[in-house]
Amino acid sequence: MSTTRSPGTALADPAPPVAENADAALRARRLDLALGAPLDPANPYGLPALTATDRVTLPAAPAGLRAELVPRAAGGHFTSADQLARALRPVFRRDLALGHLWAVHPLAVGELDPVPGRGAELAALLGAAGLTAAAGGVLRAAARVVDGPDRHELNLRQWYHTLAEAFADLLACESLTAVALRSLALPADDVPVLVAAVGYAVPQLVGDTLDALELVMNESGFGHDHAERRMLAKLGGDRAHTRVDWAAAADRQARLVRALPRLAHPAPSGAQRPPEPLFRLGDPAPTAAGQPPSEPVGRLAVDTALGAAATRLAEAGDVDPATVALARTARRLVGEQRAVRISCRTAADRDPADPAARALADRQALLLLAAAVLGVGQAAGASGSGFLGRPDWALLALTRITERLSVPRPAIETDPRRAVWAELARRGRQGVDCDVHATRLPW
Repeated sequence: MSTTRSPGTALADPAPPVAENADAALRARRLDLALGAPLDPANPYGLPALTATDRVTLPAAPAGLRAELVPRAAGGHFTSADQLARALRPVFRRDLALGHLWAVHPLAVGELDPVPGRGAELAALLGAAGLTAAAGGVLRAAARVVDGPDRHELNLRQWYHTLAEAFADLLACESLTAVALRSLALPADDVPVLVAAVGYAVPQLVGDTLDALELVMNESGFGHDHAERRMLAKLGGDRAHTRVDWAAAADRQARLVRALPRLAHPAPSGAQRPPEPLFRLGDPAPTAAGQPPSEPVGRLAVDTALGAAATRLAEAGDVDPATVALARTARRLVGEQRAVRISCRTAADRDPADPAARALADRQALLLLAAAVLGVGQAAGASGSGFLGRPDWALLALTRITERLSVPRPAIETDPRRAVWAELARRGRQGVDCDVHATRLPW
């Protein structure tokens, strides 16, 4: 059922979420309302003003935004890194550069430090979360046009699969970033490796997504006078300014190269089941106090999720074609993970300029991405979390990862792109964001 509204009219409040992170979701909605109607020409936070080429001044941050970066004990709202990203998503979706100025920069320079000792890592991860949010805003705009009144025309229907793939890629990016954010409160020495993997993989995948969206907009009649097209063009420039572009990805790749010897080692024997609370994105993030000593944390926790998910899928015996295909793809990626670990054992003192070392780091980052997808998808399925708990998006995301790895794809008897496109189109009609939480938007 579609929702019709004028550009300046907010939707009524939805039923409140039931999880504890409903607080962050409600604050995000209030921030979205404070930013005003996105297509209102008189709104300083609207797309016409934010994408104007002759803009000479920047709007002030909305009231209360800075409190998101201050711990609750000090009078602010901050409780965990993943909830910070969720609360600030409306700003990044509206303008990546402003989100960086108002939130990421104060963390990066140490002006604010809600996670003591990990401010730089939080800033890097928040920047990646912001990039995914901004790209999601452009994806929704493209999907609404392709799914518009002329959606049955062949020239528009040809983009269904392209947009479904972009949606799956963004969900994968958000899953890895959210898991890394949730790891910041845990005592793991290799959390920086997870941060580097996010900083490398997310700009790469989002860059590919933006290229695909530019093609869709060009071929679907988006002229440069459209606010959405100007939004895409501005996002391209903002990526370099906010250090979430190809150059930043190369820097993170170098950090992964230097960590390759450590990446050769799996979790210790007896710790082969990943801590599921880390992947249950609707629940509060795990804390050091509640972490059993035997459970892997940080990069090891994500790394372990790939094999554990493949085992669960195989043991489940599900006959659903998408689930069967997901199990086969997961097993194929587990084999690739073993091969990469063997290569990492001989990677000591690798030079980041070495093409072979960079290729190995690339494969390691993609495998961590695949593990996060499976961990988040299975945790959502266990809690009955709608679309995120069904296999289609994870299968499509993993299929895309196997293609990037040049790993032979197992036989698949179903095409997940149809179901993923149907979900994306439904969200566009009903005013729902492209995020893992399926957030209802007010505009």
